[in-house]
Amino acid sequence: MKSVATFVHLGKSPVRHLWLNLRRHQILFPEIEPYVILDELVHIKQLPTGVKYYLFKRENNFLNDDVFNGLDQNFRRGFWRFSLERLFALEEFHRKNPELRIMHIESDVLLLPNFPWKQLENVDQILWNNYNVDRDVSALLFFPSYSLHRDFLEDIQEELKGNPKHTDMTVLAAVRDSHKSSYSLFPSLAQSQMQLRSPLNSSPEALISKISDDKFFNGGIFDGAPFGMWLAGHDPRNNYGKALIHDSSPLSSGDSVIDPRNVAYEMDIEGNLFIKSLHGGDNLALWNLHVHSKSLKLFSENWTDELRRLVNLSENPKEIPFFSYPALVEMMIQSIKGRTFLRFLVGLPLIHKIRKWLSPLKRYILSQIEKR
Repeated sequence: MKSVATFVHLGKSPVRHLWLNLRRHQILFPEIEPYVILDELVHIKQLPTGVKYYLFKRENNFLNDDVFNGLDQNFRRGFWRFSLERLFALEEFHRKNPELRIMHIESDVLLLPNFPWKQLENVDQILWNNYNVDRDVSALLFFPSYSLHRDFLEDIQEELKGNPKHTDMTVLAAVRDSHKSSYSLFPSLAQSQMQLRSPLNSSPEALISKISDDKFFNGGIFDGAPFGMWLAGHDPRNNYGKALIHDSSPLSSGDSVIDPRNVAYEMDIEGNLFIKSLHGGDNLALWNLHVHSKSLKLFSENWTDELRRLVNLSENPKEIPFFSYPALVEMMIQSIKGRTFLRFLVGLPLIHKIRKWLSPLKRYILSQIEKR
């Protein structure tokens, strides 16, 4: 059976980085066929030539509005719902194509040229990424067979029945805990680079052992989120276009098992990225980056120039602010389309500051009225 790269985009929201990522994938990995799962025909004209698509039909009877009632469905026009539905879309696609081995790649995940496709041929378990003890990440999600995929979705459905507030991240962690022997994780730690483990994170040793397991892969690790967020910044849509490169706030709290600040980074002429211990030893390949900032430069034809710039910046870990006007404009447009413009407007930093400043005055006026 052959492995294929499978991307999913549900909803009508624009996703420019995905179209760039698909074209980049075709150039770097011409032998790995890419597919895209969509539920809106409007996106088809954006697909690069040679990329196949599958239209998600939502054939699973389990899918109904009750499944998603515990989620904030106004956030980014259904972001949390679509993230969870993605797991069902992948199973439906695999059911139609049971002869394939599926590597799901999130739209903002950058595979580096030495990505271990060859080593993946030996994998006989479902794999995904970890973030911490409570949340896992489907930045990469691998299904070696349809029979295993079907069992996986049944486990997902059982967890959702028990907790309708699950997101895609928490339900993956729940399945991982409930079926410890059935599923594995892409390694994000290695015995040669254990300084990557955050001393502030209190994950159990069982999880540390699981994310350090190299039974399928040798010579490198995978990024579920922390490397890409630290090197390239968070999604600027989270803060009205503002973001930070080298944002240490989630790391200082011990939220992540991995602390990307504890190593140095090197990049070779082909664009491969390596982790270098500050205390000597062999370099370790970092086979992908989860680029939450959706940086179009990192998915463009000149992606190596931007990645090299970020690697050079990592030599000085000070926080570097940046602002994305396109992200702010996109937020505004999507709020208008989603009829949440007032919510967008009230949340603008300047208006928020004014409201905060006026709040004591408002309380004072109300207290005077009550005294009368």
